[in-house]
Order: sequence, then C-alpha cells, then structure tokens
Amino acid sequence: MFYATRAMLTQFLGNYWLFDAILFLFDVVLASFVGLWCIWGGLGRRHWFVRMSVVLGWISLLLVIPAYELVFQFLVQAGVTIVALWAWRAWRFSRRDTASDNDGSIWPFSIRDLLLLTILVAWVSAMLARAPVEIWASWLPLAVEGSVAAVFTLAAAWIALGAGRRWRRWIAFFMVFPSALMVAWLALARSARFTRPGATKTPRMALAARVGLVLMSLLIGLPTAALYWRLARPLPIPEVHLPNPNGYDDLVRAGKMLENVGVPDAGTATHAQLKSFVAQYSRAYDVVQVGLGKPSQVPLTWTIEDANWMLANNDGFRQIARILDAKAKLAELDGRTEDAAISYLDLIRLGKATGQDGLVIHWLVGITFEGMGHDGLCRLRKSLSAKQCHALIATMKYLVDCDPSLDESLVQEAVWADHAFGWIGRVYSTVKTLSRYEDTPLQNCFPIRDRNLAKSRLLICDLAIRVYSLERGHNPAALAELVPEYLKEVPEDPFSGGPLIYRVTPTGYLLYSIGVNRVDDGGWSGAGQPYEVGDILLD
Repeated sequence: MFYATRAMLTQFLGNYWLFDAILFLFDVVLASFVGLWCIWGGLGRRHWFVRMSVVLGWISLLLVIPAYELVFQFLVQAGVTIVALWAWRAWRFSRRDTASDNDGSIWPFSIRDLLLLTILVAWVSAMLARAPVEIWASWLPLAVEGSVAAVFTLAAAWIALGAGRRWRRWIAFFMVFPSALMVAWLALARSARFTRPGATKTPRMALAARVGLVLMSLLIGLPTAALYWRLARPLPIPEVHLPNPNGYDDLVRAGKMLENVGVPDAGTATHAQLKSFVAQYSRAYDVVQVGLGKPSQVPLTWTIEDANWMLANNDGFRQIARILDAKAKLAELDGRTEDAAISYLDLIRLGKATGQDGLVIHWLVGITFEGMGHDGLCRLRKSLSAKQCHALIATMKYLVDCDPSLDESLVQEAVWADHAFGWIGRVYSTVKTLSRYEDTPLQNCFPIRDRNLAKSRLLICDLAIRVYSLERGHNPAALAELVPEYLKEVPEDPFSGGPLIYRVTPTGYLLYSIGVNRVDDGGWSGAGQPYEVGDILLD
C-alpha cells in the first residue's frame, strides 16, 4: 500500500527507520481493515449484492479525501479477494454430497442478479472515471500492490478458517506475517461463536474470545478512522489579502525582461562593460524599482504549481540580483558611494520582497539576495560619511523589522504540503509528527535565519560605531555609549540572546557574534584572521 507515498517520502527522508516503521504499521492496519471487509464480502451470509455494496461503500469514502491511488488499489484487492473466495466456496460446495434440492450452485443466477451486477459495474466505473489521468500512468504498480494485498488477505483467510493441517498454516503465517492482524481477528471471531454440545471450548473461552475480538476490532478500526479523519481534513488555508498592486508581479515582469541575458560578473567585469550593460537594460532596472516601491507578497495558489512557478521565476530573480549588483559595482567604480549603497539596499529589499509570506523555498532564495546586499554594504561601509551612515542605519533598521518570518513560512509550508500533495502530504505530516521526525533541511533554516539577522545587526551596529567615531574622534569604549543617540538599544546577538560582543583593540575594535557554534572564540578564525560579517565580525 501507499506506493505513491513511499516514492515521495523516500526522496525526502531517506532511511529513517522509525518513520518507515510507523508508515508500515499504517499500511498493515489499513490493509487489514479493508481485507476483513473483503473476506466478509466473499464468505458472508447476507445477499451478495448487500455485501458488495458495503465493501464498495467503504472504498467510496476515499473519494471524499480524495485518494484515487488507494481507491484503485483497494478495488483491485477487493476484486481479487472476493472472486477467489467465491471460487473457493464454489469448489468446496461442489465437493459436498448434498441430498437437498440445491443444484450444486452457490449463486443461482437470474435476471435480477444481472441487473444488480449492472449497478455494481456502473458504481465501480463511476469511481474510476473520477480518477485523474496521472493515476492511470501508474496503474501497474498500483495494481501490483492491490494484488499483493489480496494475496495476504487470502492467506489470512486460509490460515484462520482453513481445515488443512495446523503446522502448514503456522508456516504460512510466518511467511505472510503482515496478515497477522487479520488472522488474529478471524481466529477470535471463530472462537467467539456460541458453544454447542460436544464442543471443546467452554463458555468462558468464548467470552474471552469475544472480549479479544472487541479489542482487536478497536486496534484495527480506531487507527483507520483516525487516519481517515486526518486525510479528509486538510489544514485550513489561511485568509490571504494580496496587496493591490502587488510589487511581486513587477519583479516577475522584470525577470522575464532579463531572460537569456548575459549579465556581466560584477567582480570581474571592466568599468566599460558594466557601464554599457547598465545603460542597455535601464528599462528593466526601472521596472525593478517600481516593484520594490510597492508592498510585495508571494501569490500562493496552494497547489504544486506554486513550486513549479517559483522554479520558473527563480532565474529571473537571480538576473535582477545580478543587475542590481552590477549597478552597485559601477557606482563604486565611479565614486558614487551613496548610489552604490542604495543599490545594495535594493538587493536586500529584493530578498524580502521575493520571500514575503511565501514558502520556505521563497524565503531561502530571498536570504541569498539579502546576503549579496549585506556583503556589498560591508565592503562599502568605511567609505560612507556620517550623514550617509545615519540614513543607512534607519533604513537597515526598518528592513530588519519587516523581515519575512521563517516561522510563518514553515506554517505556510505545512498548509501548502497538505493541499499541494493531497493525501500523500497529509500522511507525510501525520507520520512525521508521530515519529517526531526532525526535517533536517527545514531545521537547517534556523541557523541560516540567525546568521542573516546577525549580519544585519552587526552592520547596523558597526555603522553606528563609525558615526560615533567620525563625530567624536574616537571609538566608543562600550556599545552602551551608542544608546540612545545612535541606536535605540544595543542589538541582540541572535545566537546567544545577549548583546553583540564588542572589544576595543590597540588598532581599532572587534565586533562580532558568537556564531552558529555558540562559543565565544574571541572573534578570530583558526587561520588567525578576523571572521567575515555574519558569523562574527567587523574588525
């Protein structure tokens, strides 16, 4: 079972044994639940149409989710199981020496039966007709899994209800151990019947069997019902109010204008190359400025198309980042420090605009652009005047305050997975919760977030120190001297929860964060050099 689930989850999780074990248990319980109904459908005493209607009714409930893969698998399991059990009963019946009026057939066929059979065929056809085209592309593995489940179901029926030698059935039991729940339930059901004179079991044994049957029914039924409840109830989509107009749309349009455009590398291109390129694509830059000047939010549709659309737009956003970087580098070469700072700030704005209220992938791409802007400003900071530093501090503080929330992106991701991947995504989140699985790629986002925040705060703090030094002729003895004239408060180190570390040195000062390792190593790397901005910083 869960063929499609395993295919997707293996890609994300690899070999996480507890997750696989819980998924296997869900697999066994659900297959046992359906298998027991199939056995009743094949061997029950009620009219065959009633039995088939009940079995199809249970399977039809999966259309509410909708889980077409499971519908297909269970239809195969039910069809193979019921037909095989009917054939087995007919074979046993034909071997009996009956003296009754029965003609030897367990199913006296009539026109009424034909009409009833037509209803069932129409019912199954209607169920299959609703399945999307993608299901039929994977019909073979789904049919194989349904057939395997049918084999396990038939094995359970033979082990529990057959009349063969017991040792053979025990051997079969160990060979088809996933059928253990069905075997146990059928054995208890057989033992729970009323005792008759001459029977070897006592009324007390029958009562114990009935109690065990109730417990076994709960063991199979409750997890199945709970799983169905979860699969049929995806997380609610939050109410979203996109800004109108949305700056994100302008950025997408600007990215398309730069498709297949070779942007020169700002680090190696000559002044002439940068000047020519910036002049040639000034129109795209103007569109970017329009987009960055508006409120921006990622427009999610809560379908798999969101991821495809992001991948399609990602190259365009990267082109925008390159053109902003090239424009900043050109301004640096021309000595236009303020214009260069503005372009680097635009890179940070681009990162926030492309990640606002989106998924984790949007947030990560935005962090990349912000990093480019941080690096540029760190290179530029010693060339800024006191006035420019004051303006930059205010802008940076504003951008940090409106930083896209990783926690919100993670919530969006969970809701999106519930809807975009359908029942498979809900199985993933359910089993992940039960197994307490820590999604390593998502967990790694938190150090990335803290590192980016540390870069911003360190840069703000360093700019404030520079203003203090330019205006007073010396560096502050402690960061507290920057408050409240230059900073409202001493910035907090996101890795320690305390203030950023500042030390005056004979040649200047060290300003740094303790970094991801959360150990204060003095602000110096193993190579004897100061760390770069973000992990720890500014010397």
